[in-house]
Amino acid sequence: MRITAHVEMHGVPQKLSVFAHSLEDWNPAWSDIADDFKDLEKARFASQGGGSWKGHGPLYKEWDDPITGNSFSSSSILVRTGGLRTSLTTDETILERSAKHMLLGTRYHSQSNMGQSVPVAQLMDQGFTARGKISVRAASGGYNRKRVTGLRVPPRKLIDLSAGDHARWVMLADKWVGEMRRAAGL
Repeated sequence: MRITAHVEMHGVPQKLSVFAHSLEDWNPAWSDIADDFKDLEKARFASQGGGSWKGHGPLYKEWDDPITGNSFSSSSILVRTGGLRTSLTTDETILERSAKHMLLGTRYHSQSNMGQSVPVAQLMDQGFTARGKISVRAASGGYNRKRVTGLRVPPRKLIDLSAGDHARWVMLADKWVGEMRRAAGL
């Protein structure tokens, strides 16, 4: 006994070609992943870096500078001017993006009270001991510059992705691939 099967592949090669072509531009998936990253960073800033941290103590108050407007005691641990938060929670966090790859992070630099450009995220990741000069009200009513040191800021990871975050991003990419497969009729 002989059994013969004849399978016709009407349209399948064309559908595979359409599907393969749709996978050349990952920008829709990158948008979903970037949005998820920004949400993670918003939560990180809301929790002041996660973990339990001491509040701003008297040493932070000593660093407030009425002339420059630099304030430590009235801000949250991770936010002084808001520039770093903005750089990680808005589209500024997309450093590079193409059809095939995306790079997320921050290039935010701030001027230290020593006049230097400082990579703030790196300092926050590693922790640092601040030093510099601040304005202090003089007895005469004016202001004098005072050298201060010793403000220890503990490390707080600003970008610290968990295995769950990675898995969620794989699921977002997989969801997009599935949408492209269905759109190609496969």
